[in-house]
Amino acid sequence: MLTEIGITAGDAVDLSLEDGRIAITPLKRRPREGWAEAFREIAEAGDDELVWPEFGNEGDDELTW
Repeated sequence: MLTEIGITAGDAVDLSLEDGRIAITPLKRRPREGWAEAFREIAEAGDDELVWPEFGNEGDDELTW
């Protein structure tokens, strides 16, 4: 039933009583909510290095800007 309304384990929900029934409603999150804090925690842990080192494309050294 939870899957049908788009809820998965760990999602925030609102529980309410409506006409003698328990209603479970998923709380809508804002896009990117919590990203700033997550990035801060990653940086503080020193785990913010690039996964792939910087690299260029073949022939980049021949380009004139």
